[in-house]
Amino acid sequence: MARLFLHAGPHKTGTTSFQMALWERRGQQDLAVYVEAASRKNPVNAARFANAFTRPGLMTMPRLKGQVPAPDAPLRAAMRAALAAQAPARGDMVISSEAFSHLRGTREAAALRAALAPFDSVIPILVRRNPADWRAARQDQLRKTGVWETMTALPQGRSSDGPWYYDWQALCDFWAGFGAVRMVDYDAALACDGSVLPALARALDRPGLFDGLEDLWLNRRGEQWARADLAGQIPPRDSAQDTGQNRTQATRPGKGMA
Repeated sequence: MARLFLHAGPHKTGTTSFQMALWERRGQQDLAVYVEAASRKNPVNAARFANAFTRPGLMTMPRLKGQVPAPDAPLRAAMRAALAAQAPARGDMVISSEAFSHLRGTREAAALRAALAPFDSVIPILVRRNPADWRAARQDQLRKTGVWETMTALPQGRSSDGPWYYDWQALCDFWAGFGAVRMVDYDAALACDGSVLPALARALDRPGLFDGLEDLWLNRRGEQWARADLAGQIPPRDSAQDTGQNRTQATRPGKGMA
C-alpha cells in the first residue's frame, strides 16, 4: 500500500526549512521524497507541479516572475508521469509545495486527484499560523520579491494574495476532499520545540526524522519574529538573522553533494 503525504504549506509557515530537511534526510525511515529538479536550489519544492494544477487565471508569484510555464493538459500529463515515475510501489512518499495552498476549485481538485492515482491514500498536511502574523509575513515576502505592487493591482480573483487566500476554512475544506487533514500548529510548535520540524516529522508518522536539524531555518524572518514574539520581544528588522546571516545551511546540490 502506497501513501502520499501532501504538504500544502501555506506560505510563511516553515515550508523551506521543511523541504530542505526532507532533502537532508531523503531515503531515511523508509520515506520517499518527490524531487522536482535536483539541480535547483531547492530540489524538493514541487512548485512546478502545483502550479500545473492551479487555475490558469491566478497570478501566483512563480507565474509573475516567469518561473513556471502556463498550465495546460500536456504539462499536467507530464507532471503526472513525473510523480508516477518516483512513486514507490509500497510505503510512503511526501510531496511539498506551498503553491498547493492556492488550489480551491472543483476542476483543480479533479485534475489533481487524477494525478495522484498511483497512491492508495493521500494525507494532506497543513501548518496553521496566527492569522495576523501569517498575513504580515506573507505580504512582507511579496514586497521582498518585488511583486507586491503588481499583485495588489490585480483584481481579487486573479491575485494570489486576495482575501480568499487567507480563508483558512476554505483551505481545510478543499484538502479534506483528499483525505483526513493533519494539522500542525506553527506557533505551538515553536513554543514547544523551538522549531516546526519536530511537529512535521510527527505528522509524517516519523518522530525523530529531523532530529539534529532544528536550527535549519532557511527563511528565518517569519520564524525569528514568531519566536521573539513568544518571548515578548520583537527583534529589529535589520538584525543579522533577518538579513540571512548566522544561518545553519543544509548541504545542497553543487555544494558538496552529488
